[in-house]
Amino acid sequence: LTMTELAADAARLIDELADGEPVIWVGLSMGGLIGQELTIRHPEKIKGLVLANTTSGYTQAGREAIGQRIATVEAHGLSAISTSTMTRFFSEAFRQGQAATVSRHQRLLEATDPEGYTACAAAICEADFSGKLHKVRVPALVISGSLDESLPADTALALARALPGSQLVTLQGCAHLSAVEQPQAFVEVLGEFVAGL
Repeated sequence: LTMTELAADAARLIDELADGEPVIWVGLSMGGLIGQELTIRHPEKIKGLVLANTTSGYTQAGREAIGQRIATVEAHGLSAISTSTMTRFFSEAFRQGQAATVSRHQRLLEATDPEGYTACAAAICEADFSGKLHKVRVPALVISGSLDESLPADTALALARALPGSQLVTLQGCAHLSAVEQPQAFVEVLGEFVAGL
C-alpha cells in the first residue's frame, strides 16, 4: 500500500457517502496522514481538516521503530506487540483506571489482519508531507496529547506551524489515543472547530 492508494480509497468513500459534497476529515494517527494526502491530492473533497496525534512525517528513529514492529508482526503475529502498543496508546493512569477499555482495544489490535497492519505501517513510514503542507487551503485543527510519547507535543507544534492558519490544541493527561482517553474534551474541541467553519 501507499499513502496515495489509501487517500484514493478515502476519496471514493467520500464520493459514496457524501454524494460529492466536501467533508470535514477527522484523522487520528494514520488517519491524520491519510487526511494530509487526501487534502493535498483531492482538495475539492475536504472543507476542514482535523489532525489528531499525527505527524507530517516520521523521523529516522520513528521509521526504525515502525520497521521493528513490522518485522515482529511478520515473525510472531500481532499478539507479540499488542501489550507494548497499549503502553504507547494509553497513559499509565488510564491503563490502570480503565483496564477493560484497554483490554478491548488490545483485542481489537490482535484481531487485525497482520498483512493489512504491516502494509499500512510500511505506507506511513514512507509518508512525508513536510514540504507540501503549504498547499493545504482549508481550515485545520491539530490535536495532541500531553503524554503522547509516540508523537510528542513538539511534533504537533511543527505540524501546526506548517499548516497555514491552523489551530493547535493539546489535551492534557492523555497519550496517543486522545479521542479514547479524553472523549469529552476531544468532542468539545472538535465541536468548536466545526462551529467556526
